Amino acid sequence: MNSNKIKALLFDLDGTLRHHIPTGSEVFMDYLKSIQVDFSEEDKIRAAHWEHYYFANSPEIQEDSLTFKDDSKGFWVNFSKRRMVALGLPQAQAAGLAPAASAHMEKNYKPEVYVPGGGAVHPRQTPGRRGTSSAS
Repeated sequence: MNSNKIKALLFDLDGTLRHHIPTGSEVFMDYLKSIQVDFSEEDKIRAAHWEHYYFANSPEIQEDSLTFKDDSKGFWVNFSKRRMVALGLPQAQAAGLAPAASAHMEKNYKPEVYVPGGGAVHPRQTPGRRGTSSAS
């Protein structure tokens, strides 16, 4: 009998084992505030809950992954729209703001990764698009 069997698998869902500094939500919400989009703390919490739902293999992300499988930019514009609707913005307003919000995130969201315990902050190693999640 092999005593080196796997005993457990750990999955990191948005900030459990590693954290992004700043979070994607912080940068996104700061951008919306800078363009005078108002929202409450309750709106932010609702949007954070939606975001966790979305990235936990929701039917919506499954559909979006198929729709935008070869269009990363389109995926993130659509995600920005969905995120703003979850925040409480009307569909039309969210659709109008989504391209600029997504472009802002692509240009300005450059998080570092913090792993608790070691206290280390590392530049994000993942190439490409920003990290996700309001709790990340």
